[in-house]
Amino acid sequence: MKLFIDLGFFGREGWANFTRSRMLSLFSILIISISIAIITLFSTVFFNVDNYLKEMENNPVYSIFLTQDTTAKEGRDLSLYLETLKGVSDVKLVMPDEGMKKLADRFPLAGEIQKTLEGNPLPISIQLRINTSALVAVRQALKPYSIVESIYSPHFFLSQLKSISSAVSFFIALIAAILVLASVFTIYNVIRITILARQNDIAIMQLVGADMKFIRAPFTVEGTLQGLSGGIIGALIGSGLISVIKAHYLANFQYLPFLSRITTLPVSYFAGIILLSIAMGIFGSTMAASRIDYV
Repeated sequence: MKLFIDLGFFGREGWANFTRSRMLSLFSILIISISIAIITLFSTVFFNVDNYLKEMENNPVYSIFLTQDTTAKEGRDLSLYLETLKGVSDVKLVMPDEGMKKLADRFPLAGEIQKTLEGNPLPISIQLRINTSALVAVRQALKPYSIVESIYSPHFFLSQLKSISSAVSFFIALIAAILVLASVFTIYNVIRITILARQNDIAIMQLVGADMKFIRAPFTVEGTLQGLSGGIIGALIGSGLISVIKAHYLANFQYLPFLSRITTLPVSYFAGIILLSIAMGIFGSTMAASRIDYV
């Protein structure tokens, strides 16, 4: 019973501190919200890039480009042959006009360039999926075909993207760490100011025999409320910014088309971000409250 009474007291006092120092609390929440919003933005980018890389790695699409003088019949015969090979699936013959249309849909600039050219410069190509274990055998099977100009493999492009992704991930982690430290520092200082403003109350509580844990707990509750409020507001702002950026800037982004399919974070990620914000509030306020000494 005493535990519930104590918890009720901590909650009431923490809320009283939170509302009493309204301007300081709002300042702390503002800093936390900005930090969490930026972390949400970066996390969304990382989440989507990671999913895109996994999709490319699990379902790589190869392209076989044929020579310019290859006829449609020769292209169809080769595609039918490829369908008989083990480890090959989703074989599709792409004629030059269809290839140019796809290229223009993904990269509008390519369509504008094509208008200035005479004719269609693209050759007939074949798109297909090849199991990694069958890749060498497929290359050997294609050697006798003189109409095969080149084979595009996504692995080099994928390895380059992974290298870039690793560098970006490190940068995101560094920025996130700086933002977390800035938020904790802000909470720490706000709670310290609140403690200084309540020195008389703290002295009275000590005189009536309250122990340090009992005195410090309401300030930890106050910091937790700041972290929770800032986390929720920041996560909402971050997800809102993602929706706005996607609708107005990424919908027709021609250089990285996958960005037009960017999605918001799953609920579990949002929960993790808000828990991080709460942890910042607890940590910062606990450090500040630990500085309370006997008057």
